[in-house]
Amino acid sequence: MATFAWKNRKSIKLKGLLESAEYKACLSKYPRLQNILESNAADIIGSVNNYQHPYIVHEGKIGYVLPEGISFQASYGWKTVFAYFHEKEKGSIILSADEFVNISVLGCELSYAELPKGFKHIMGVTGTLNILPQCQKDVLKQWYGIESYYLMPSVYGKSRRMKLGAFVVDKKDHFTAITKAIQTNVDKGRPVVVFLPTIEAMTNYDHSA
Repeated sequence: MATFAWKNRKSIKLKGLLESAEYKACLSKYPRLQNILESNAADIIGSVNNYQHPYIVHEGKIGYVLPEGISFQASYGWKTVFAYFHEKEKGSIILSADEFVNISVLGCELSYAELPKGFKHIMGVTGTLNILPQCQKDVLKQWYGIESYYLMPSVYGKSRRMKLGAFVVDKKDHFTAITKAIQTNVDKGRPVVVFLPTIEAMTNYDHSA
């Protein structure tokens, strides 16, 4: 089905895929998987012309950059499959379609919010306990049975961050106020980074000096 969809990607529709000999052959071989095949057919149509996503090609395989390194086992379903077709046409990959085409079957979905309920004892550490609103404390108590809280001082001591706040000036004085704020902090030996919303605003500020 994937090869058929890729070859006809400029005009393929779901009805055409479901009526194709390729789909019917799959259905004939796996009649009890009709719902799964129909679901995958819809995913194929949604991905065949929308497969672009961040990935890398290394040693003839598509990989994804994850926090722990590059994974060649991770997959984005049909997006990954059609990325393989794309790279194969470019000559970046020499694998045959049989080596990278597969159907993804969703076995279950797991809510991480349900995991703590499977443990007899729950202990956690957070740096935001003292600012939790009552509604969130109610969730901890009612959903997870957490009733005891202990607040301990930070091992790093009292925060030394200074809240400088903000102030409003007339539009004509905006750039002048920015420059004064920059100079005030530079004179105190502080590094300064200024963010402006657009390149045009940055250009106007530069020309206002």
